[in-house]
Amino acid sequence: KYRSVVLNNVNQLRCSSQEATDEVWKFSRYKDWWNNPGLKALRAMNELRVPLIVNHLTGKEQKTVHPLKGYRLLDVGSGGGLLCEPLARLGGEVTGIEPNSDSVNYCNNRLDGPSTDLKSNLKYVVSTIEEFASKENKAQFDAVIASEVVEHIEDVESVIKSAHELLKPNGLFFITTINQTITAYLVAIFAAENLLGIIPKGTHHYDLLVPSLSLKVMLEKSK
Repeated sequence: KYRSVVLNNVNQLRCSSQEATDEVWKFSRYKDWWNNPGLKALRAMNELRVPLIVNHLTGKEQKTVHPLKGYRLLDVGSGGGLLCEPLARLGGEVTGIEPNSDSVNYCNNRLDGPSTDLKSNLKYVVSTIEEFASKENKAQFDAVIASEVVEHIEDVESVIKSAHELLKPNGLFFITTINQTITAYLVAIFAAENLLGIIPKGTHHYDLLVPSLSLKVMLEKSK
């Protein structure tokens, strides 16, 4: 058994293997995740994501310097480490997995530079969640996090299955993503990407955004 915390939600994605590959490698265009203006909105989401994770994991608001000390966390599709680093600074033992080797190299370079103090409790691995869910990693994590990545994944059910295998009993699976609604299209794609340029064009595709009910069904089936 595990518990799931869902913010915004998704369904199984329908895309070709080539489209799935493109989804992985299109993020190579981000040379500096922490300063790129196109990623400002994603960085700002930490104000919501980090407290959400801390509060649900510990059962209380953040009142100490290292509230996540003693917790093992896995960030799926960790990108440039935008979520991994703040979680590690709060004391969590964090592993970021990312199939894009360019992004992992970027993160490791940061660990050798401004984030060198996190080397003891933060690491990055070039891997998909399915590859990572091997025997030695099974039931090793207090939380698995898939934040703003599910809409870029070909097989959501496979991700959920692997997350289940990686979680300790009563562990938490956090998912945040964009729901498939007309409002989401108008705000997150048409306005944010095409009108205002807040997010780089082509970041999201409406046909890869999916309704929340299907995700709920998949999560229930996997328990």
